[in-house]
Amino acid sequence: MKKFLKNNKVQIILAIILAIIIGIIFNGKENLANNFLEPLGEIFLNLIKCFMIPVIFFSIIMGILNLESIEKLKKIGIKILILFTITTICASIIGLIIANLFDLSITNFQINKEFQLEENIGEMNIITALFSFIPENIFGAFFNSNIIQIVFISIIIGCIILKNKKSMENLIKLCNELNELFKKIISIVLKMIPIGVFVLLTPVIIRNDFESIISLGKIILVYLLACVVHIVLVYIPIVVYSKKVKLGNFFKTIFPTMVLAFSSASSLATLGSSMESCKKLGIKDEISEVTLPIGATINMDGTAIFLSIVSMFIARIYGIELNFIQMLLLVLVTVATSIGTPGIPGASLLIIAITLQSVGLPLNGIGLIAGIDILLEMFGTAMNVCGDIVCSLYIDKNLKGGLNESNNSN
Repeated sequence: MKKFLKNNKVQIILAIILAIIIGIIFNGKENLANNFLEPLGEIFLNLIKCFMIPVIFFSIIMGILNLESIEKLKKIGIKILILFTITTICASIIGLIIANLFDLSITNFQINKEFQLEENIGEMNIITALFSFIPENIFGAFFNSNIIQIVFISIIIGCIILKNKKSMENLIKLCNELNELFKKIISIVLKMIPIGVFVLLTPVIIRNDFESIISLGKIILVYLLACVVHIVLVYIPIVVYSKKVKLGNFFKTIFPTMVLAFSSASSLATLGSSMESCKKLGIKDEISEVTLPIGATINMDGTAIFLSIVSMFIARIYGIELNFIQMLLLVLVTVATSIGTPGIPGASLLIIAITLQSVGLPLNGIGLIAGIDILLEMFGTAMNVCGDIVCSLYIDKNLKGGLNESNNSN
């Protein structure tokens, strides 16, 4: 029994069950959430965030250096970008198709006209979102924790070191040692996942307005259905194609990572756990150390589905029928904004605004989903993380013997 309870997956399941029970018992009593559970959740997330940036920074640098040459970087980089773009386009199209199959309108629904965004949406557009990876100040990117800019900086530094390996051997050794140090620190923090899941999930349930969730349950169910369809039509075939792991073992292995992603609603906070899952799946470090940090910032399948369905939902509420051209534009906008998500302050609600503005839908519609945004974002993050691992599996399979081995055979 003790051995059973020590199992990390069992502890996570028990944490979820306990969070639901406590959340229902103390539903509406926000003092418990505000004064006790939420501060503990912040501590857990801060422990992850504290070491998240150096893990991303040094993992990408070492991942690039492990490729041994610029030619190899081009080889894997092009494959990653193409694969992430294809899966995101598929996610957006699936979201639109599922949204059109169901009636997403809600009768007698009061629109929250008082809802306002803190940011000035009028000054934002797809181009600024997409090119937000270029920092104005290299130190500012780290100070402001702008992840997509940090990824850009680490890629540039990694490429320069890779091109001058012989003259920078000491720097390479230092980067490798720092990379190992921060990965070990993150692995220690991740042992507290069950506690983190409990303190993060319970306040959500305590604060949740069940009446509004029931009335908006339609969009949640449609979103979950689209996620399942995407997993079945896109992810599972890739896992089967890889022939590296059985389906059951694959989902069993990534389960703790998916739960952490759901609880934290952050792909980046889950990065350390994703790397451990890839290692257990037999994916080479030289692959996962490049694909996962980049995937955590630009591979947003869950976000693409989220944007497609929410846009269709808001259009239906306002009685607007989108034509084929508008839907095609919506797919392109969704892909662009989902890729640019990490570089945009304010995350999901802000990118919804950009998407709505781009296809001519009223921005006031954001108030419709503000209450369930966090729940959809939690499911979406789990999808994003699953997609990162699946794509890493594909890249690992597609490069056959690995980058280093393939180089020796040339």
